[in-house]
Amino acid sequence: WMRKPLFFALGFHPAFLARWAGFKVIRFMVWQKVHQDLIRWSQRPTVRNPFQTGQFGVAIEARFFRVEALLRSAQADAAATEAREALVALENCRPVDMYLPECWWIAFTALDAAGAEQDALACLRLAVAWIEQQALPNVPEEFRDSFLNRNPINRAVLTAAGRRLRD
Repeated sequence: WMRKPLFFALGFHPAFLARWAGFKVIRFMVWQKVHQDLIRWSQRPTVRNPFQTGQFGVAIEARFFRVEALLRSAQADAAATEAREALVALENCRPVDMYLPECWWIAFTALDAAGAEQDALACLRLAVAWIEQQALPNVPEEFRDSFLNRNPINRAVLTAAGRRLRD
């Protein structure tokens, strides 16, 4: 039996670590096979291209965060325009780290603030339908109250729906 050197346990050979010691940031994109077709920096996906990781998008989240920032800056019309564009992208791509009803909630608030009531209510309906038809059936009975009432997005969506939707 031979004892393996410590770098085997840590995963990196000392020569490798020495080679990269002078760098402050190391991006492991190539190792993770992200952007396999990326040849030049100018070809990288931007916020306008939500397909950063195949069918799921990271940039789409940034678009909805931008909608919120525009709303906080009292730019309701710009927020509504960005929300509409983000909603189109959302048809082909899902966010990676953002709860899907949150996307529709953000779009609802932006469109509502801009006076586009019918478009806003359509977003609210999508959020309610997803919560009630997609998620809720998968929530164990003992957690349903918490899911519906303690999750801040669910609570906001369902409260607004109770006040605004009359279907």
